Amino acid sequence: ADVSESVLKIQSMLRMQMAATVFHQKLKFIIFLQTLFRAFSGRGYYKRLLTSVLKMQNMFFYKMELQIIASQNASSSILQRAWRRFRMFTREKNAAMKVQSLVRKNIDQEKFCLIKFAASRLQRLARKSLGVTCADRTWFLQFRSAVVLVQRKVRQHQHMFIAEKASVRCQRIVRGFLARCKAMKALHVVITLQARFRAYKIRVVANKNRRILLVRAKMAQAAMRAKAQPEKRLGNRTVDALSKLMNAKKLPQVISACSTLEISTRLSPPCCAAFASGGAASIVFKHMKTCNRSTPHQEVLKSTLIVLNNVASRGPSIIQDMLHVQPSSNIEGGVEDAIEVLTEMITVFKDNESIFEQTVKLFERFLLVDGEFQRCLNEHSEIKKRLVATVSFLEKKYSVSASESSQTKKASVVKSSLGKKSISQSKLLQSALKLKALVFV
Repeated sequence: ADVSESVLKIQSMLRMQMAATVFHQKLKFIIFLQTLFRAFSGRGYYKRLLTSVLKMQNMFFYKMELQIIASQNASSSILQRAWRRFRMFTREKNAAMKVQSLVRKNIDQEKFCLIKFAASRLQRLARKSLGVTCADRTWFLQFRSAVVLVQRKVRQHQHMFIAEKASVRCQRIVRGFLARCKAMKALHVVITLQARFRAYKIRVVANKNRRILLVRAKMAQAAMRAKAQPEKRLGNRTVDALSKLMNAKKLPQVISACSTLEISTRLSPPCCAAFASGGAASIVFKHMKTCNRSTPHQEVLKSTLIVLNNVASRGPSIIQDMLHVQPSSNIEGGVEDAIEVLTEMITVFKDNESIFEQTVKLFERFLLVDGEFQRCLNEHSEIKKRLVATVSFLEKKYSVSASESSQTKKASVVKSSLGKKSISQSKLLQSALKLKALVFV
């Protein structure tokens, strides 16, 4: 009986174990199906979200273009109106001047006729009083007409001589110009033939060079990959990185988006314009506020500062868009936010060379271009005090370290390490002095 009971127990335990294994297998399969379903639904949600973001960006860009077109139309209408008024004023002025000249001419003609009539009357009276005869008068008139005829012939001869001389000179100038044009055309033909021959020789040599062939093959492969995978193009990658940056909640997503934006802003000006006009700078400043002195956060700050400097180096209009364009009404930002974030970076990371230098460079570009940035900085006396205190601290620190390094004489290895430190310290001190000059402008 004990044996049968133990056998039954063993059988029941075995059945329970088999049922448990079957149950666990079914549970794993159900969990796997649930994960697949959740991934499929999440991918659909992500695609819908991405299409909505792209639609919003397109609508925003379309609205901006409409505003630009409206402002251009208004300015052109103002210019046309002013031009019409100026042209009408000039026409009226010319007409008035013409009328005045005609009136003055008529008055002068009347005066001249009166003077001529008075002079002829006086001459007649004088001849009567002197007793000049008609024969003397006719001889005088014939002599005067002969003198006038001789003068006319001499003037015609002089005019013909001058005209002939001028025509010869004009012909010489025209012939020289035509000869120079012909020579320039021949020279251009020779230069083009030489350039084409040199290009042919270079192509012949390049087709035999392995490096150039490898570069050409790589370029062809890159073009084929871009056609096959359009999402890997620089513009699409920039849009994807901007959407990730707008919706990122984890640090690896921010790091990957910043690395993509660093490449695109360094290579493509349209990507910089899209970054500035999309209001991504305020989102970057928002992420910079949440960073601390840990190593991953310092890497994020380095990449974000490089991205902002790349965008700011594209021109004053891009800087204006960076400081004044916001992505939505829910995100606060602007000039005051930028001043606060940059001041915090300068005061907290004054011992980090790369972050401090990039921050000072970005601060200088904002301050020299945007007038509102300078006005807000002058209004905030506490921020100026913090910046001045940071600069004075760095000056004292590196002046003390320079005096100590000049007094101590150590081995060559120590000297080389001190030289490297002094180079980095000099860069930090130069950035600090530049910041001091900007603050006290």
